Amino acid sequence: MALDEDLLLGRIAMLQQMIDQVKESQRKMELSGLSDSSLAKSVDLYKQRLQYYESSLADLD
Repeated sequence: MALDEDLLLGRIAMLQQMIDQVKESQRKMELSGLSDSSLAKSVDLYKQRLQYYESSLADLD
């Protein structure tokens, strides 16, 4: 089942927002002298999913 363009655009926007939020959390933790590898893993997973959705969107054209 192909995802329609509006759905893909919504998911892309949501993932970009989630990536920004996790990166901000990482930055705050680093400023506090802490680190959390799960945040980096989350960013990587979100970026992979974002790439998938962007590729799917490009395939619609």
